[in-house]
Amino acid sequence: MEKKGKWTIKKVRTVFKSHFIKLTESDVITPKNKPGKYISLKIRDGVAILPIDRNGYVYLVDEFSFVLNKRLITAPKGAIEDGEEPITAAKRELKEEVGFEAGEWKYLGEIKRLPNIMNCSAHLFLAKKLKKGNLNLDEDEDIKMIKIKFEEAYKMVLESKIVEDSSCAVILKAKEFF
Repeated sequence: MEKKGKWTIKKVRTVFKSHFIKLTESDVITPKNKPGKYISLKIRDGVAILPIDRNGYVYLVDEFSFVLNKRLITAPKGAIEDGEEPITAAKRELKEEVGFEAGEWKYLGEIKRLPNIMNCSAHLFLAKKLKKGNLNLDEDEDIKMIKIKFEEAYKMVLESKIVEDSSCAVILKAKEFF
């Protein structure tokens, strides 16, 4: 039997698995020595990028969320592919979602997303010295680019107009550079 902290894992069963997620159910003995079940979700790690130009404008996306059935304003973001470094994924996602390349990158750190339920990280980047290129949206994306001043994006996080976790984190962390 495997141990995780004070939990004893008796058996782990994969309930669902795809390219993007893996859902498992574990039969456990809890820290209080009681039998139980623990559900966990592993989601592919991702990146979130805050592209900012020399005039203090940031480029966000207005994206339709199929799961929430509504539009959300987010930072450009996406999944890290197998064997891909976070910076490589960030460069790819920036180009795909807003059509930019950046001449300067600053790593702002990592966040863990819902760590009591989910095993998933988001790596956060600030992208500067932007050069316009071509959009290359995935076939399942409904995205429009938004250009606003950084201060407005920051205010939108504080007013819960931007609510997606990695987008909030990258904008709040970028405040350090203004």
